[in-house]
Amino acid sequence: YLMTAGRPVEAIKEVFRNLLPDIGDNARIAGVGITGSGRYLVGSFVGADLIKNEITAQTRAAADIDPEADIIEVGGQDSKLVIKRNGVVVDYQMNKACAAGTGSFIDELAEQLGVHVQDGEFATLAFEAPHTIDLGSRCAAFMGQAVASVQQEGVPIEVITASLSNSIAANYLSKVLGNRKLGDKVILTGAVFYNDAVVSAFQRALEGKTTIVPEHKEVSGAIGAALLAKEELGGKGSKFKGFQNVIDSNPKITTFTCKICDMNCTISRMEIPGEKPTFYGSRCDLFDSTISRERMETAFDEREKLLFKEYREKDGTGPTVGIPRALIAYDYAPMLIAFLNELGVNVVLSSKTTKQIMEQAVELSYTDSCFPIKVLHGHAESLKDVDFILYPSAIRMGVKEGDENQKYTCPLVQASPYIIRQALDMGKELLIPTIDFSRGDDLTIDSFADCAVQMEGRIQA
Repeated sequence: YLMTAGRPVEAIKEVFRNLLPDIGDNARIAGVGITGSGRYLVGSFVGADLIKNEITAQTRAAADIDPEADIIEVGGQDSKLVIKRNGVVVDYQMNKACAAGTGSFIDELAEQLGVHVQDGEFATLAFEAPHTIDLGSRCAAFMGQAVASVQQEGVPIEVITASLSNSIAANYLSKVLGNRKLGDKVILTGAVFYNDAVVSAFQRALEGKTTIVPEHKEVSGAIGAALLAKEELGGKGSKFKGFQNVIDSNPKITTFTCKICDMNCTISRMEIPGEKPTFYGSRCDLFDSTISRERMETAFDEREKLLFKEYREKDGTGPTVGIPRALIAYDYAPMLIAFLNELGVNVVLSSKTTKQIMEQAVELSYTDSCFPIKVLHGHAESLKDVDFILYPSAIRMGVKEGDENQKYTCPLVQASPYIIRQALDMGKELLIPTIDFSRGDDLTIDSFADCAVQMEGRIQA
């Protein structure tokens, strides 16, 4: 078991070097299944017989443990949820966006505390805590700040580790599970559940459910891929290249920047003589298969058209008002654009996120915010030549449904217009309507009307 550290080819070679003395290169391999990020690149490198996504692999592994149980998987970089009914998958969720609660996040905070996770020190300290405190279940930036703050206040490390374990469970249930209903039995898998304190926190949060922690939880996805490969091959020969051949192989690896979208991902390209090149490093799945890479329109493209179909650049007669194409302004673009169109002003949208906007964003923003908040700075800065910028403070996105579903936006989203006003030294030229749909429409309407009043004298009737 080895972390890839962004170098999957070297990691697989190291694993094979460690395995070879125990099993010998003459061992007959009946089949090879691959899953996880970089699966197509690694599959090509070793000669895999089957390559499957993580949801499918985890579901197959869990079927041999308890076919009726739902699956909570917390890995090093992301989290997954699989909900089953009568043994059939009816819903699933992957969380790649929020780092809070993943293995790498726990390791970072443990290092900040001077505590080791892998040797059990973290869990031992947590179980010695006389009580816990609320560290929240927010994004990684906020939780990191909360831990640093209570450290400075002198809160015992036992209390911090125990409280952090609770926050990890709460974060998962809030961000990944959400309003979904779990069945009576739940499998807790992924290397994070080697931490007994985290297991205990999930068990308390899932009170009334039967929780199952597999023996080989850190490689449950790999086990599922192996079982799928066995079933797929049915005794036929494997394409596996052999341990020593893989160890000795030195494929040509080059990098390039993908220009298909504005994310500018750095892609690693692996070339092996006589084989098709494979790729690793994209944020999307564009390079994850051998399917033709011709750009096809997706549902997201259609959504983009619908969001901005009423946008007519500088079509009015009044002042120029910019809308940053970021965060909450993106989702509420139809409402913001319609409001400005009715006022008869000139509307200007910032461009899609570009490398230049990202570079400006990093330079202008404070270090502890998440990347979407940082990007907002870049979009606002790109609109510096307009007369006004319209960007709302969104509090609640609907009528709250009890204490468990308050419909709140992230605290950073609520504060984001005030953050950019301070960072970019903006004054009255930043128009900040309040959106809070939990209090009826009148508050939102009045707040937008106030923004129109701020532009009074600049709007031509």
